Amino acid sequence: MILRKISTAIIADPAGDTSYPMVAATFILVPSESPMMNKRVTKFYDWAYTDGQEIAKSLGFVPLPNSLTGKIRAYWDAKGIK
Repeated sequence: MILRKISTAIIADPAGDTSYPMVAATFILVPSESPMMNKRVTKFYDWAYTDGQEIAKSLGFVPLPNSLTGKIRAYWDAKGIK
């Protein structure tokens, strides 16, 4: 049996003006066999990235920067799921 030491890093509140506080990653997986459902899912997240940002801030969450949400939307467009 080989035992290895696992290194961890806490990045909940990284230092720096351009750092983004991250506590947990969220992955949205949509099956390619359900294009209509995928469009509904991305429509919800698109709302969350626009109208939902203010709600998130009022609950103490840090809004996602437009540079990131723009990349996400570009990915949706490229995959035809928006």
